[in-house]
Amino acid sequence: MATEESTKLNEMLRNIPDGSDNFANNISQLEDIRDELTEQANAVDVGILDVSANRLKSFIEGKALSLENGYTYRGIWELGVTYNTGETIVVAPDTPIDDATSINSVHYQCISDHTSDATNFPVGGAQSATYWVSIPYVVSTYQARLKAGYNSTNLTAWAVQILTFVPPVFPAIIGTYVWVDVYSLTVNWDSNVQVTKLIADWDYGYDLLNKALDSSGTYGLYAQISNTTTAINLITANKNKLDGGTTVFSDYIPQTDFN
Repeated sequence: MATEESTKLNEMLRNIPDGSDNFANNISQLEDIRDELTEQANAVDVGILDVSANRLKSFIEGKALSLENGYTYRGIWELGVTYNTGETIVVAPDTPIDDATSINSVHYQCISDHTSDATNFPVGGAQSATYWVSIPYVVSTYQARLKAGYNSTNLTAWAVQILTFVPPVFPAIIGTYVWVDVYSLTVNWDSNVQVTKLIADWDYGYDLLNKALDSSGTYGLYAQISNTTTAINLITANKNKLDGGTTVFSDYIPQTDFN
C-alpha cells in the first residue's frame, strides 16, 4: 500500500523530464542573452573606446605637427566644415567616410578654400587633390603622448610635449633634456570641442561597460554578463540535481506505486 511519501516521490519522479526540459530551455535562452551581451560589450569596447582613443591620438599628433611647423591647426577633418587655405587637419584612421583599417593618421594642409563634403575627402581621388595636400609627420621638438592602458583607466591622460633643455646645476649635476607638457587638459587648454566630445564619448562607453548593477542603474554590460553567467551556472546545477533524482527516487518507491 502506497504511503503518502512514496506517492509524492512518484509524482516528483514523473515530473523530472518536464522539469529538466524547462531548465534546459532556460539555460539555452540565457546563453543566447549572454552571447548577445558579449557581442554588445565587444562592440562598445572596440567600436567606441578604441576608436575615440585613436581619434584623440590622431588629434594630438596633428597638434604636435602644427606646433612644430607653425601651422594653423583645425583638428580632425569633419564633414560640413569650411576650411581656409593654409589650415591643417588630421584624418583619423577610423574616419567613418573611409575604411577604418585602410589608412594611418594622415595630416593634410588646405590648398584652396572650401566647405568639406564626401567629394573632397582628403584621402584619395582627383577632387581631393584640388583642396588638400598631405604633410609628412616629421617632428623632433614635440611629441604626442596618450597614456598607455587608457582603456582600463580614463582618456584624460594625454598631452603634447616639448623637448626642453634643463640647464646644469654647477658643479655636480649635468644638464639634460626633458619632455614638458605644452598642451593638455591642464596646460594651455583651449577647450577644443573635438577633444571634449571624444572624452565624453569614451566616458559614456566605459560607464556602459563597467557600471555595477545597483539602484542607480542596471545597464552595465559586464555586470549583466556576469549575472547571466551566474544564473546559467545555478540553473545548470539545479538541472543536474533534478536529473539525478531519476535513479534515486525509483529506489524508494514501491514497485506497486508505479503507474
